[in-house]
Amino acid sequence: MNENKTHHTTWIDQLEARGMGGITRLLVDIATPFSILGAQVLWILQPIATLFGKGSAMGELANWLEQPNSMRDLRARLETRQSSDDQPIGD
Repeated sequence: MNENKTHHTTWIDQLEARGMGGITRLLVDIATPFSILGAQVLWILQPIATLFGKGSAMGELANWLEQPNSMRDLRARLETRQSSDDQPIGD
């Protein structure tokens, strides 16, 4: 589980550095209700991904998406890293 937190922290930092933190939070909010469906699609596509050497990575992502609190934890990490310049227009 620590490995997932480290991986998320790395790409969250990269997105924040590019000024994409707000859109990432929005996309996570939109995707959260569909995470279980997305995991099932990944399980279906995993045999094809294995041909390209990405089967285990796809399986790990599918397992992560099937965890009940995974998207909520990701959203919480995004919130704690929200940059100060990511304020709504007019504030």
